Amino acid sequence: MKSFNFVLVPGYNLSTMSLGIETLRVANRMAGGDGQFTWNICAESGSKVESSSGLEVSVDYRLREAPDTDYIVICASLNLPDRPSTELANFIRQAVRKGQKICAVGAGTMLLAQCGVLNDRRCTIHWENKPSLIESCPDVLACDGVFEIDRNFMTCGGGVSSLDLFLKIVEDQMGALISARTADQLLYQEIRAADEKQKTVELNLAAGIAPYVARAIDLMKENIEHPLSISEIGDRLRISQRQLERQFHKAFGETPTKYYRRTRIRRSKTLISETTLPVSEISVACGFSSKSNFDRAFAEFYGISPTRYRKSKHL
Repeated sequence: MKSFNFVLVPGYNLSTMSLGIETLRVANRMAGGDGQFTWNICAESGSKVESSSGLEVSVDYRLREAPDTDYIVICASLNLPDRPSTELANFIRQAVRKGQKICAVGAGTMLLAQCGVLNDRRCTIHWENKPSLIESCPDVLACDGVFEIDRNFMTCGGGVSSLDLFLKIVEDQMGALISARTADQLLYQEIRAADEKQKTVELNLAAGIAPYVARAIDLMKENIEHPLSISEIGDRLRISQRQLERQFHKAFGETPTKYYRRTRIRRSKTLISETTLPVSEISVACGFSSKSNFDRAFAEFYGISPTRYRKSKHL
């Protein structure tokens, strides 16, 4: 029998947490209903915890009263605090000392990294949060897979990748057949491996319409701090700048220059929301030649200055 404590941080993603628990429940049923997996819901508060959708889940144990389990699952999503609370950080570090397996789903990876327990370890997080993780915690080895397992640490990007991670746990504990039957019950047709990259629907759509566009976008995202010119991107793809511009118009109805600039501004918004980096450093990290240029570009896109936007997030 393997036991789990699901630790809910206010604002956690309800579907990500539920997919993990449902996978364990269905696996129990596929194995004959012997209850090989058990779980508790834990939180710092002892009542209910509100999810990002506003729905609440009742808590079995306060964090300081939680029983020891084989696995700890940190569930977090939007609007994380700047740092994990002292109680949560102590709970995580104590679990590490005890040799428990530590899972993080969605933005839970950020909390583990801020506790220092992921230094020099492979991990993953939702693609939207990865820039913040890299900037805030440069000692972690951030990867692009749907989930990652490095010794006793398991992380996933959230969303449906929670299902992939927990199906892997089922496979490790009950075997590939029970894992496959569990996936069938959940109408999940293709279990993804850890090294499969997170891909956005936008990229998949672009690749189908204009093959070079997806590769160009990858280059843009890899070169945010020191942007490439569109002609340089074309040279790397062995395609002319004019051809690349036509493909972007076909896929998105805009120029690659405009798409690249929008990508950098979106990256800056993530860093402003999720890190404490000074706005001047964020402007450099996102490839702007000066803070004034960055302020102007951000305001044109979002209708508010970067500084005012940060203040509004902390009201």
